[in-house]
Amino acid sequence: MKFKASYGSSPLPSIVAQIETELEVVLGNGIPALPPRGDLVHSLGVRAPYLETIEKLVDWGRLRDAGTASSWTRCMAPPAACCANC
Repeated sequence: MKFKASYGSSPLPSIVAQIETELEVVLGNGIPALPPRGDLVHSLGVRAPYLETIEKLVDWGRLRDAGTASSWTRCMAPPAACCANC
């Protein structure tokens, strides 16, 4: 199981310690597992917003002019056009 803090990165050791303490209480007291909640699981279409953000942050013309040959710039197009074929 992987936990992320509210700020998006790995939790601080103090947060991990709190989680471990809570788990010890749950496991030690035989607290039953919560029932599955499939209604809380949703699909997210994150590719388009991600590519739109990259489009705003990267100067593709500058990379192209610099002759960069990485997999991101090999097709000489912004990611929305390039990644559709990747």
